[in-house]
Amino acid sequence: MLKKNIYIILETQVRELDSQLLFSVFAINRGYRVYIGSKYSLYNLIRRKKGKAGIYLVKGGILNEDYLLVSNKCDKHVVLDQEIPPGFHNNDYYKTLIKARYISEDVKYIDRYYCADNQIQKNAQKTLFKGKKAVVTGWPRIDLFKNQFKILYEKKII
Repeated sequence: MLKKNIYIILETQVRELDSQLLFSVFAINRGYRVYIGSKYSLYNLIRRKKGKAGIYLVKGGILNEDYLLVSNKCDKHVVLDQEIPPGFHNNDYYKTLIKARYISEDVKYIDRYYCADNQIQKNAQKTLFKGKKAVVTGWPRIDLFKNQFKILYEKKII
């Protein structure tokens, strides 16, 4: 049986590294093979794939031509938007921000949009992601401070 793959692009300034690593541990425990790397290295890997399989996970919009590569080589293209924080409820500013982060004609290639809270979800669905594409999952950077992950910050791990 083949493992399902998840491809996670990290930026050079890896503010999301800790949360992406934690996400990867949960995915691996559920039977996924996780690839984390630069856009260049993961796109080379995706290009060389023979078939169409896996999940492409990114934190925002991508270049127009990259949508075609991802849609031809991956089963799902999902966005875990870590750039728009919880409590960010200025609707007009949000609409301007999200439109700047995503090209409206390319949104059709995104299968799911994960966001921090209900207000962001509502605005995302109104602005670009029509229907049920937007899903509230919380904010990974903040989730790392939950009690269940407290052990990660202890000096001595048992």
